[in-house]
Amino acid sequence: MAPEEGTAVVPGTSAPGVPVLLGFQDPAGSTTGRALPTGRALDELTGPDGLVEASLVDAGAPAALFEAKAFGLDGTESLTAFATAVPALTLPRRQAALAMGLAREGDPVSHTIPKAGIVARPALCRTTQGILVNQDEYDLAVRMVSMHASHPAIGLTSAVALATAATTPGTLAHRVARQTADGTLRLGTPAGVITPKPSPPRTARPPRCCCTAPPGVRASWKAGSFALTTYCHALCRESTDSSTGKRSPLT
Repeated sequence: MAPEEGTAVVPGTSAPGVPVLLGFQDPAGSTTGRALPTGRALDELTGPDGLVEASLVDAGAPAALFEAKAFGLDGTESLTAFATAVPALTLPRRQAALAMGLAREGDPVSHTIPKAGIVARPALCRTTQGILVNQDEYDLAVRMVSMHASHPAIGLTSAVALATAATTPGTLAHRVARQTADGTLRLGTPAGVITPKPSPPRTARPPRCCCTAPPGVRASWKAGSFALTTYCHALCRESTDSSTGKRSPLT
């Protein structure tokens, strides 16, 4: 029987609950067919003031990652401060979409794919709730864009992309992230520290889950959990719209 109470807290919230581990089995190349769509860990794209380095990764979701200092940032910006830099990411994000084969010249500009964000080395910062976070409490500073605005934390699939990039030599995330012995990566976001955690591959492939989870839930990017996937589908069934019969994935 599933527990009814727990002490886990999602960064950015204060109500504790039961932790849920949502797994991703072999997410690399889920959209483009390759973890590094261009075949390179590092690319140069056109930015507002010239060329900027970027790591284009496809794991969980396609993502274009830039080093914070290329935009005059340090990766610890508040949501308001980062929002002022979001317009500068529009052009290189568009260039990333073209380079990754996600768009063609003349297509409408998408503000959803690829995901875009900046990465930096850990530094002293404060969360949106005013909690002080020391640089030794996380391994990689990240600020992500969501629909042309600052993401309050980080999307789950973006966390998978960041975790994959940080373990891929040559990427910007690998360059600035603190490497850990067990591969765990603590991401410093505006809401707080979020921890994607790797798990060993499984031989049995669990059914794909259509659900997403709130920011802060741990993500494992090598293999999924059959029990969790079943639980998520049960939640989806419970959230079916009785008027339309359509299932509404929880977010």
